[in-house]
Amino acid sequence: MLNIIKIIVLSFLFVASSHAAIYENWNDGEPSDSGNNFFDREDCTELYASNGKWNDKGCHVDLHYSCYDGAAWALSREADRLGDENHISKGSAHDSCQELGDRFYFAAPFNEYENERLRALIEDAGISSAWISVQDTINEADYVANATWASATMAPYITRWAGPDAQNVEPDNGGSSGNQDCTVMDEEGFWHDTECDAGPYLFLCADPGKTWHLSTTSSTNEILYAGERACRSDNIEHTFKAPVSDPEYDGTLAAVKSSIPAGSFVWVNVNDHLDDGEFQANENRYFWNDGEPNLLTTEHCVVKAGSASDPGFEHGWNNLPCEQTKNYACYRNSDGSWLTAAGVSSGYNLEEGIAACKAADSGSHTYTFWAPVTYAQNNSVPEDAWFNAQYDTSTSQWVLNQDSAFWGWTTLWDKDGDLKNTNYRNVSEPNNGVFTAHAGESPYLNVVEGQEHCASQQPGGYWFDVSCSFAMPVACFDSASTTEPWKLAPAQVNKDLYTGERACLALSDAHNYRFLAPATRQQQLELANLAGLSAVWINASDRIAEKDWLYSDFLLGWAGTGFGLEQPVSDESLDCAVANGSKWGVWEARDCSESHEVLCKNGDSWSLSGSAISLTDSIVSGQNACKALAGGPWVFAATKNLVEYVDSLPLLAGGKEVWINAFDTEVEGDWKINHQRFWDVNEPDIANSIAEDCALMQESDGLWRSEECNSASSYSYLCFDIKNDAWKVSTISGNLNNFPEGQNACEAMNTYTEDFAFAAPSYEWDNAKAKAAITTAGASSVWINANDRIEEGNWIFNQFLYWSASALNDAPDTKDCLTMNNLGYWQDTACESSQATNVACYSGDNWYLAPISSDLSNFSEGQRACDDLGEGYLFFAPTSNEHNRDLRALISGSESVWINGIDIAEEGKWVLNSAGSPTPNWASLEPGGGVDENCAYVDHQGLWFDDVCSGTSVSRPVACRDTSTGELSISLSSIELDSDNNFDNAHAMCGAGKKFSAPVTFNENEKLIGLIAQYGLGGEEIWVDVSDALFETRWALNIAATANYSLSGDTGNDACGSLDNTGLVVAADCSLEKVVTCYDGQDWRVSNAKTALGDASNNGKLIRNAFAICQQEFSGDYTFAVPEVNDQSGKWQLAQALALRGSTDAWLNVADWFVADQFSFNMPYQNISISASAVTGCAYVDGSSSGWLVAEQCDTKAAHFACYDGSTWNVAPANGTLAEPGTPQVGIDAWDQSYGDLRCKEFFGEGYNFTAPITPKEDARLQLLVSRLANSNKDTWINYYANRLWTLNGQQWFSDRINTNIVDGTNIDQGRTTEDCGLISKASGKLNLTDEVCSEQQRALCFNGTDWKRTVAPVQWNQASAQCGTEFDETHMFAIPRDGLERSLVNSLLSNDGDATWVNYSDLAVESKWRANLPVRQWWSINEPSNMGNRDCAVIDAATNTWHADYCDQVFYRYTCKNGTQWKIVGTDGSEGVNSPAGTWAQGFSACRQVNSLIAGDWKFEFPQDYFANLAAATSLSANADLQAELAAGKSAWLNLTDQYRENNWQRGRQFSDWAADFGFDNSKNCAYVDTETAILPNGDAVKGSWMPESCISSRSSFACSNGKNWQVATMATPVGVWVDGFSECQALGVDWIYAAPNTSFDNERLKAAIGKGSAWINLQDVSTDGDWAANFPE
Repeated sequence: MLNIIKIIVLSFLFVASSHAAIYENWNDGEPSDSGNNFFDREDCTELYASNGKWNDKGCHVDLHYSCYDGAAWALSREADRLGDENHISKGSAHDSCQELGDRFYFAAPFNEYENERLRALIEDAGISSAWISVQDTINEADYVANATWASATMAPYITRWAGPDAQNVEPDNGGSSGNQDCTVMDEEGFWHDTECDAGPYLFLCADPGKTWHLSTTSSTNEILYAGERACRSDNIEHTFKAPVSDPEYDGTLAAVKSSIPAGSFVWVNVNDHLDDGEFQANENRYFWNDGEPNLLTTEHCVVKAGSASDPGFEHGWNNLPCEQTKNYACYRNSDGSWLTAAGVSSGYNLEEGIAACKAADSGSHTYTFWAPVTYAQNNSVPEDAWFNAQYDTSTSQWVLNQDSAFWGWTTLWDKDGDLKNTNYRNVSEPNNGVFTAHAGESPYLNVVEGQEHCASQQPGGYWFDVSCSFAMPVACFDSASTTEPWKLAPAQVNKDLYTGERACLALSDAHNYRFLAPATRQQQLELANLAGLSAVWINASDRIAEKDWLYSDFLLGWAGTGFGLEQPVSDESLDCAVANGSKWGVWEARDCSESHEVLCKNGDSWSLSGSAISLTDSIVSGQNACKALAGGPWVFAATKNLVEYVDSLPLLAGGKEVWINAFDTEVEGDWKINHQRFWDVNEPDIANSIAEDCALMQESDGLWRSEECNSASSYSYLCFDIKNDAWKVSTISGNLNNFPEGQNACEAMNTYTEDFAFAAPSYEWDNAKAKAAITTAGASSVWINANDRIEEGNWIFNQFLYWSASALNDAPDTKDCLTMNNLGYWQDTACESSQATNVACYSGDNWYLAPISSDLSNFSEGQRACDDLGEGYLFFAPTSNEHNRDLRALISGSESVWINGIDIAEEGKWVLNSAGSPTPNWASLEPGGGVDENCAYVDHQGLWFDDVCSGTSVSRPVACRDTSTGELSISLSSIELDSDNNFDNAHAMCGAGKKFSAPVTFNENEKLIGLIAQYGLGGEEIWVDVSDALFETRWALNIAATANYSLSGDTGNDACGSLDNTGLVVAADCSLEKVVTCYDGQDWRVSNAKTALGDASNNGKLIRNAFAICQQEFSGDYTFAVPEVNDQSGKWQLAQALALRGSTDAWLNVADWFVADQFSFNMPYQNISISASAVTGCAYVDGSSSGWLVAEQCDTKAAHFACYDGSTWNVAPANGTLAEPGTPQVGIDAWDQSYGDLRCKEFFGEGYNFTAPITPKEDARLQLLVSRLANSNKDTWINYYANRLWTLNGQQWFSDRINTNIVDGTNIDQGRTTEDCGLISKASGKLNLTDEVCSEQQRALCFNGTDWKRTVAPVQWNQASAQCGTEFDETHMFAIPRDGLERSLVNSLLSNDGDATWVNYSDLAVESKWRANLPVRQWWSINEPSNMGNRDCAVIDAATNTWHADYCDQVFYRYTCKNGTQWKIVGTDGSEGVNSPAGTWAQGFSACRQVNSLIAGDWKFEFPQDYFANLAAATSLSANADLQAELAAGKSAWLNLTDQYRENNWQRGRQFSDWAADFGFDNSKNCAYVDTETAILPNGDAVKGSWMPESCISSRSSFACSNGKNWQVATMATPVGVWVDGFSECQALGVDWIYAAPNTSFDNERLKAAIGKGSAWINLQDVSTDGDWAANFPE
């Protein structure tokens, strides 16, 4: 298909000049202009189809218009005149061309190549001539081409790309090498796209009068405005331009051609910076009036005024003194509209202009303060209003569009009464997602109506408001960097105000990068280029107030390593923060007991409290200090953006350190910034502090007061909707005597779309919104989530608390365990109590109650009770509202159950979910290291402490256990724990027969204390085998050493790999039942449930149970897996998971089913049903069976197709037949990867592929979708097939996707979009997968199910599959490794570092949609298939037996026809022989069908299908004697293989048809006609020009006739004709005319034009078989 480069026309008006056209092709003696009156004057021009010559002609004649879009020619649909008696066109030429598409303009050829292309088009249309845009209507005899004249509304944009020949060389984006977004012109005037840092080159400049010259300075960087500055440095009136019409082009060459050195270039103003292929011309220029700008004064601001000498725009710019008061010019991207916003300052004010434009249009934020950058913008900008343009005296440059917003727009389709699209319109962003019902081009950007409070920059550079719940990379900016100003932080949900900023600070210890929104067009461009096709978060949000968008706000001021330690430091004693004036005001964590002044804010003003205080009461102390300031209200604050930071900096003069509102007092490391406490005066009430442990919020003023939790007054509860960011008051009222009542009341309002939590506001705006909710509810006061019940005076906010009314009220040291009742309330209970008879056990997904026969005086009894339920059940306490709710549902009556909580180590410090008491016997304030301290030691008192274990830990002895006796001991030497976070060195330290260990009971802990004294270690600390590295706060005891996974040998039967809790991996009998190991790409888990894995007798089918268990127990993306051999981190996680689960051993994804004694690791997901009888073929799902079913022969079954876009499954319906559309039909809807892709993309868009699930989660979603299909036949193909040529050992199955973790490194989609083919190379013993240009020649990787080989000959990627078969045998397929064993075999094969080898992995069909192990062998020639010039159909070459691509409708060959495994090469009439007539590709369907009338069989237009999948009709080119014999006779022929439907997706073609929708199929209607008049179908649909079926003996007097190029309608003298009369009626027109039906859409349109208004029979019938329509058969 022709790669049409899209050109955005930014130069709208060109005035005709006296220049003649650059290219002319007049006929001899022309132009002659033969007359003087209107009907004799020849002021317009036609181009002859016969010879391509031009002839001047009277403008009143009706001809078709020649239309051009910058790359392709087309003819207008109707013929019309160019002028009338007033010599003025009505614009019909332009309007008619625009009907073909908004890129098409009335034009004339500008070189010989384009002239010939247009001539051929006119000839093919069957007309003698057509109008071209050449005329002398303005000045007689002064013919002007492609320029504005009285008749035109817009002139064409004529491009000057190099290579104006059949190869259409430029622009090519660098071909195989680059990202070419800028443009240069050579000495002949042709354009070339190139990298923007090429050169150095001069710039092409023009003055307002269009005099062209080159700049005196050159540059290697054609960035934004660089060319404009270079041109203006020569003369202030000059501008950077590109010639965009013939007259301009003529003038350019005349002026500068001699100044361009041979072989060199000059920059021209054409680029596709923002959107690849969307070239923009003459953007980013200035539009000064003559003599402007005048910088002799202080005229540093700009308005539009006066007149300009540049004919490209109406009025230009003047610079004026900035002290004048004017309105501001505001622009909206979505519709190109301008308005003015009032200015009140006594002069230009950038901030005022930005704010005024934001507030315009009722505060929509869709307008931005702007200076025009294109002709169109400049022509419509309001006059005498300030632009966003100022002169920067420091750089002597004009700076445009600072701090502008770049909001985009959403395309919406309006719908008529039957819900069909009628027209579209653009709606500006931000729109808060209010157009979800019919969002067109960007539906995924408008999915959360009313909740789009965050902003993303989309590919192309425009901004959209979206739901904050999306996960996207974060845009981070370093203003000081000249080499890498933007970086992207990893994708994440924009969950709170500081999410983006924390992500950006984490990019470097120096904290150079900040979360910002682009503030200039240059920054927007740089970020768009970096992000490529990714949408990214930018710092813009209206979370605080709807439609009040804040930009580059909520920034953190933590010091980076440039100021010493990276802040904030993780230290439990440093819970407050200061701004340090000696370090430019950066933030540092400090001890709250220090004494400093407090930073306070009132509106935009900042102040200090005046006196130094400590923050012993955290936020409240700071708030009170600020409240005491006069002139308030002053609030305790930290700066939240760069403006506030600068404004506050003077207060820190002299190196002053001041408190800021930042604390992590509640949870270490979880810093709360600018949280507020809104206590009323004298609150909380100190006098009644012991009684008033809860809090209320007052409706009158929104302030808080303390209140007794068991208040006699009943109040509602304040609730926050987590999903919708909204506040609401509960409908239930009560008190907080039992604190969980608040959460219970909020949960009672939950719906499918709402999720409420008991809460207290943290920010001023939250408090205001909460107050409004209280007012709406009509309440006077409501309970909020705040209390100081645990520690008097220490108020805790928004924490998970479920204490009952009587909890925590008794004397210390009496109730150290926890129970929970049927209301979900927690009660501290004596561990010796017999009150509870069950314990709460948690499996990771569900809660269970286990009976216990004793109390918890031995705390480990809780876990023992859970162990009785089975392996993996943990004694547990709820850690979330959902947990508490689910467990509560299991408790009945007055029953209470033990939950895992204890404060035996330190009274009042409750430890939840410990592994058992008295171990770990944590010391006071331990474990307190958070995520940084994941190891532990025991001191001489038996107390446990957490500590770092990342290689920076202290050297200590280790606790050891004898593996035979279980006795504890202590190592004699000391060590640090491993830097890679595992305990292998500690295990080794213990020596033979011992392992690193930890006490598991109170007695053992006491024994260790005795050993410390016995060994004479005094105050020594001992490492113990415990860690919470896997799950923070869940400490795993006695974790095994990481295992060696290099498993070999066999047990005599097929064996599977099993990991035990001593750290060994052994080969075990696969029929045993064990728990399984599960992995989601990040975390490892061990299941509760057990399964066997099966053996070779069932091809390992039982492995599907292991995958299913991972999905069922852990959901998400967990799959059955084993860590890679070098994955020490994964092994460490798995060792911990096994310890936490308490299992003795677990199955790993390791087996030797396929090749004896060769163990495969991480075998891909499969779900072949146990009941599936076939062991080879193609897989499908039916919506009811457990697992996938198998069709043994993929082309003898029919089904729908499973489609997936990476997140969502859909089912593309089968094509069926005309009689039964959507019902799978054998022979039509067989398994075929290319056809499946086509169906998916036709129904659901380019992002969808025909594929198969590769994880249990994907499979479950697809199975559910198929089960819900309304079709009676739900069978749905998945892209999973068995190689028919291999031994059926289970390894023959292939999917089109692989887990790329099987290689050591990937570098895919990091370079050019032309790198579409996969290459594996080896470096330092590791395999790396990269993408490369497919035309390179490399050796190829081949596999036959056992052995891997490399081809000797290097080939292009498209030839690799054939080369595998040629060099080895047909069992060797072009492949890429799928599992660990295959990876290791390939690694051994590639013996030399740097070996590069093609693998079967590509994204040729759709960029970034990578496909693996394509199931077909093809025989392309070198550099084929080539799409140069729209070569979309395949030919098999008689000379080489290989394939190449050619023009489908411009060249002529015979056809390859197939019957079973027989082949014939025939002509259009079905006859064989070198003299049989050749034709275009589309005629192949009827040609092969005609063979059936000559030779018995079912002959069809085909191509050799060497499918590895099991097709009944599969054939191999290299093995087929019939086809080889035909080719040996020198008969090159068309193959039924094309990529017309989707570029680069080569597949079997289909006979063209244009049936009307729902035409009422009838078995008695066996012939077809075309009706160009409107007809109403039975369902009410209107159709025009579509095909309709009819009885063959119905009367119709017109017949469609063709001579191979043109169409005529033969009409009988009397209307008594029937369908068969067409043969004789067409023959009567002449020997070359035959009765015909269109083969292509182009033919179809030409036929309809020949019919005009009416109908005609076409040569199309299904007489032989109903529904099987045959075209163009002879009589």
